[in-house]
Amino acid sequence: MAIHNLAFDPELTADLAELHDDSEEDLVGADWHQTAIRVVNEGLLLVGPERGLPWHVGNQLTTLMGQIGDKNWRPCPDISVHPAAGMDAVLSFDTRVHGAPTVVIEVASESTYRYDLEAKRRSYARVGVQEYLVFDPTHDWLGTAVRAWHATAHGFEAWLPTRDGAWHSRELGISFQVDGMLLRVVDADGVMMPHITEFGRLLREQQQEAEAYTRRLRVQTEEADRRAEEQARRIAELEAELRRNRQGDQE
Repeated sequence: MAIHNLAFDPELTADLAELHDDSEEDLVGADWHQTAIRVVNEGLLLVGPERGLPWHVGNQLTTLMGQIGDKNWRPCPDISVHPAAGMDAVLSFDTRVHGAPTVVIEVASESTYRYDLEAKRRSYARVGVQEYLVFDPTHDWLGTAVRAWHATAHGFEAWLPTRDGAWHSRELGISFQVDGMLLRVVDADGVMMPHITEFGRLLREQQQEAEAYTRRLRVQTEEADRRAEEQARRIAELEAELRRNRQGDQE
């Protein structure tokens, strides 16, 4: 999507001075930064592709956004979602083929938050992103957990949370909910998607329950065997007593 007439758009001119392809410094963050990205990614995969929806969920995937002014922009959004581009793995996402990602999420850090909030936000709006959310796990850089925008006829406008404190995506039919230092994905039925740590805990709990059930079953089986043996012994005693009585009657 090429944009011209730079001389008549001072904001665009200023943004182009900052606009750049994401570097390693932009992408590599603290543990909580990477964990936040991973949890959103896992939640989106569970609620989308794992349910058979043709979503393409990108995780810091190089995205060929096209030309803005005199620059071909190739950012790597922390999270991007295109709901119709399919699940096939790609080396990079080409918006000339599929169009711009519908939803983009960036996780703020000290080195990126100003860029995320200003030049990058306006540039995502220019290329056709419909919903844009910036999440700050520590609240240090945004002064809050989330700042978000969605496309309107008048450009990007504030995307506000619903009464339950979640950001409902009209494009995906799901919601994003702050949970401590994490941003969680909530499906259309209000169910929060688990992440890998929770899966591990659930697996351990299931294993413990299975082991406890096996122990109970073994105890029950041993008790049943003991009762069967006791019953067989008692029957044998009764049969022996009956034979003795019959012999006594015959005598």
